[in-house]
Amino acid sequence: MKNINFKKIFLMLTMIFVAALFASCTNNETNETLAHTGKGYVIEYSDSNDIQNQFQGSTKTFDNKKEAFTFALNNLLMNLIVPGDVTQLPYDKKYGNISDNTFAIYDTNGDGSDELIVKWTTAAQQDTLLFVCRFDEKTKTLYQTLIESAASDFYNNGKVIALWANPGTGYGKYFWPFSVYEYDKRGGYYTKIAMVSAWSKELKPEDTNGNTYPEDIDKENAGEVYLLNDFSKTDIQIISRSAYEKWIGEITKSGKCNIDYKSLTKENINQVGNVK
Repeated sequence: MKNINFKKIFLMLTMIFVAALFASCTNNETNETLAHTGKGYVIEYSDSNDIQNQFQGSTKTFDNKKEAFTFALNNLLMNLIVPGDVTQLPYDKKYGNISDNTFAIYDTNGDGSDELIVKWTTAAQQDTLLFVCRFDEKTKTLYQTLIESAASDFYNNGKVIALWANPGTGYGKYFWPFSVYEYDKRGGYYTKIAMVSAWSKELKPEDTNGNTYPEDIDKENAGEVYLLNDFSKTDIQIISRSAYEKWIGEITKSGKCNIDYKSLTKENINQVGNVK
């Protein structure tokens, strides 16, 4: 099935990526090493941020896209089953009512075909989730194209910025690490293209390898530099605030998608109209 093949390919790529970039793993944290003027700087990264592909997938078929989307939403509402899957989500009332979760039907990548988006927020911060699902007209199945933290935003150029679900501490006073995804039109899914972290001089005068804060890069005296893992580049880069702002500006310049999320209720599901 397309969903299974995608997951196998993604898992293989993930294994290669992890083997190449992550040197060690202690207390659920992994170190990414990079070269900068002969020094080995590190980015602390939590494995729990790799949410993709923790679910198994479903082979249930449907007559059309609207039927698939409404079934998935009702199954989530009534049985807490992950859209496009057979896995049941945990639920604790202390995080809110089921109706506090939201959904939308929207063309997130501009290809003329609507996707189903679900934000599952009634969970601890590290367990909130976003699901994007597509309907495969050939197989008549619903499959997931993106699984990330609920703190994810879509942009009109097909990019997604997803804040790390469980980043830990020490990244900066106001900076939250994130991953960037891009829609792969050929494969029909989102692929991760970058990860960004930060290094605050005040919070961390030196890294875990004993390297001092890179004053030579922070010529602006911002007190913070940014560690950019752009997958199109060979090495992880440490960049200044102005360089970071220029880079992120290119990612976000198209503007956020104006998505109208609805509460996950029976009434709102019943009101789902025509689906492109």
